[in-house]
Amino acid sequence: MLVKSSQASPLVTQQKAHPLVSSDTVDSFVGKFGAPTAAYSLRDLNDELDNNWVVRVRRAVDDVERNFKAADLTDGTITAWVMEGVTLSSGLGATISHVVKWYDQSGNNNHAVQTDPNLQPRITEGVPIRYLDGVKFDGYEDYFDISSSIPLSNGTPLSVFCVQTPQTGHDRFTLGSSTTNRGISLKTTKVFYYFSKRGISIHAAGINQGFTLFSVIHDGTSTGENVIANRNGSKIIDLSVDADMGSEQFTNSIDYVGHGVPANRLRGELKELIIYTADKTASRGAMEIDIANANGIPFF
Repeated sequence: MLVKSSQASPLVTQQKAHPLVSSDTVDSFVGKFGAPTAAYSLRDLNDELDNNWVVRVRRAVDDVERNFKAADLTDGTITAWVMEGVTLSSGLGATISHVVKWYDQSGNNNHAVQTDPNLQPRITEGVPIRYLDGVKFDGYEDYFDISSSIPLSNGTPLSVFCVQTPQTGHDRFTLGSSTTNRGISLKTTKVFYYFSKRGISIHAAGINQGFTLFSVIHDGTSTGENVIANRNGSKIIDLSVDADMGSEQFTNSIDYVGHGVPANRLRGELKELIIYTADKTASRGAMEIDIANANGIPFF
């Protein structure tokens, strides 16, 4: 289990916050495909000129916090800031920093937040210090709360686009619920869409390594093959279709990122998570190309 700072009241740097603003919305992801219900990314989804905060980060060494834009994460700004707090007497964890808030870029202010320092995923670590390409969850404790729940029910459309390292266990949820053992888990060989009692298990041949682009779309109908999953642009062919696939009626909601009930924690890195409460089948291909190109994902 990772050991983290337990101080509950972090210091805050004097840095003026600003709302999501954009100077070049036309060519941005949101400009091309419409505003999602919630969107978390380490790139700016609203502005090609990179004007918006994407994450708020806490230095483990002294609990100082700061907001960062997408460019700050890759141009050395964040690692330089973390090192500002390091002294000769700092411990081995001095280069670690944690994400306090992952800003929702949908415009709905449904930010992914973790106020407990012991439960915050990492974004920098190591000696020498390095910026992680994704937000790193430890698989034991780390997760985010989202303030406004998102429906996960049969008959309610939902489209999820996600860039992450695939999970080895179906119980490691990317999206989960605080009240029921329901959610979405993206494995190396399967995709689990748990809105039903047993869940829809979409099995797939082959294993992807490293960051992988998943899309999972529920078309909003209440019977039949109403959940389609794709991996790096290719449909995951279900090798074991459930007899009652899509027929069970349950009403659930998502309010966790990286966690389910009772302790189904994500393990690995999450780079981008875009959620629509709509059927995006018609634009899925173009959306996946945009996401793949932006995140360096090989498109099959």
